[in-house]
Amino acid sequence: MPRNTDNADRYDFEWLTVYKNGKLVGSISVSIDRSGSGVLYVREIPTSGSEKDLTIQPNTGTDTSGTASSAFSGLIYYYDDIDGNGSLIVVGGTDTLGNDYVNYIDNTGSLTTSYGTVSNFVPEDVTQTTTYVDDSGNTIASSVVQTGWTGQVYTTSSGEVITGYYSDDTNDNGNGTMSQFGDIGAQYEKNYHNGVSVIYTQTGSDGTMSVTVYNNGTVVYQDDDLGPGATTSTKVGNTTYYIVNPYVQQTENIQYQYLKLGSLIVEDSDGNIISETQYANDPTNASDAYYPTTDASGQTLVPSEAGYDITATDSDGNSVDVSDIQDGLVPSNLGEDTIVIYTPNASTSESVSGSESTSASESTSESVSGSESTSASESTSESVSGSESTSASPKVTKKQNDGMLPSTGEIGPNLSLIADVGLLASLGLIPKKNRRNKKHKDVD
Repeated sequence: MPRNTDNADRYDFEWLTVYKNGKLVGSISVSIDRSGSGVLYVREIPTSGSEKDLTIQPNTGTDTSGTASSAFSGLIYYYDDIDGNGSLIVVGGTDTLGNDYVNYIDNTGSLTTSYGTVSNFVPEDVTQTTTYVDDSGNTIASSVVQTGWTGQVYTTSSGEVITGYYSDDTNDNGNGTMSQFGDIGAQYEKNYHNGVSVIYTQTGSDGTMSVTVYNNGTVVYQDDDLGPGATTSTKVGNTTYYIVNPYVQQTENIQYQYLKLGSLIVEDSDGNIISETQYANDPTNASDAYYPTTDASGQTLVPSEAGYDITATDSDGNSVDVSDIQDGLVPSNLGEDTIVIYTPNASTSESVSGSESTSASESTSESVSGSESTSASESTSESVSGSESTSASPKVTKKQNDGMLPSTGEIGPNLSLIADVGLLASLGLIPKKNRRNKKHKDVD
């Protein structure tokens, strides 16, 4: 929106264009005193002639006399204060008006649509408080207070980074536009100074309002369900009135709540947990976290391995793109676990049993330790439970029978052993560690 002055003590909130017989003849800028006096400053800028400045004092009720324009003949300003809510009514007289109002009301009008009368609520200086709590509502950091005028864009901080937790914007209003609206039951009135008035009453927490239009004290129109930013219209006499719900989401109370981060859980096809690693905090933003890509030792948590299909879901069963996990992107829900499952595909069907037959009377079996044994008549199951090694096995650097993904010296992770872990568990040789489907809502 254009500004009429660089005066830092004034807040520009309305810009009008003035037309006579469809031709642009000038513009009007309106600002309010930031000190809180309520005084309005009007600058009239005709396309020909000198600029004119007007000062309009606040009223304690309806402005019955109005303030005449100095540059545009017949144009009048009415500055009302009804029940503590200020409104500015600009009556064009023989002129028509285009309207641009601090970009926070989706008005039906624009700089190319003109009206005989334009009405807007006068912005207020809003005090905003940001609080930081745990999931029980207990304060865990000092509140932050800032002020701003209706229509101004604001941002807030999500707080300090706390390892293992993320900061959730409880009301989804941590960033937005300052607003003086939000109290259910609050009423706001506009008086068009021709016998017609409109009363808005907020009825819903989402900003829904009821609208009642009066003509000389008689109700002529009612809309009990006008949504935020929505427009309705009615005709009184020969004049059509466009009525816009002025609500903008309440911005006086901002709350950030610290909640526990979810985890990345990697499992085999039998539900045995291979690894469980909590999401990694963004060190610069308390509201963000990422999928971990490696464990504390630097081993890749979700490697792509030939012979295995990898699928991923969140705790509600919704599909998750595995590549998002491998790339360390942001989970869609920071408080829910993501489950990754490795399933042997057709190419690993023989390795599930852990043996390969070499003849009708002699078999060679690879045991869990990676050794080779030979037997003229012993079955595969016997060689798994007790085999005699005939070749050196790779050095194992992690426990292999605890349901965790094994890691070997030079050859890296051996994902073919995931199936063997499930087999050993079924034989009672190792305990199963089952998935813990959980949602993190607690703060320790």
